[in-house]
Amino acid sequence: MSIFKHTPSYRVKQAIIEDSPKVIKGWWKKQDIYTSGESTNLTIFKEGKANNSSDIEAAPQTPSGKIFVREGFDKVKVIKNTPDEVIMHFFK
Repeated sequence: MSIFKHTPSYRVKQAIIEDSPKVIKGWWKKQDIYTSGESTNLTIFKEGKANNSSDIEAAPQTPSGKIFVREGFDKVKVIKNTPDEVIMHFFK
């Protein structure tokens, strides 16, 4: 058994193989369960925006966005973008 079996990248790859999705949803938000009060993905998305990236440019900079792009889901559509929640759809 691979030690990488429980990494986010491995789980995404397995889901893609098993389910053949056409769209992957990136959903990043503020919530008390996160140490900083918001997901790492949301923090990095906001940093990208602060550095003058568009929503479409900032989304692939996030940890999950990098995984999605690496797996071929390199097109991005903005579904929701508020200070507390961002929803993006990644597709081929």
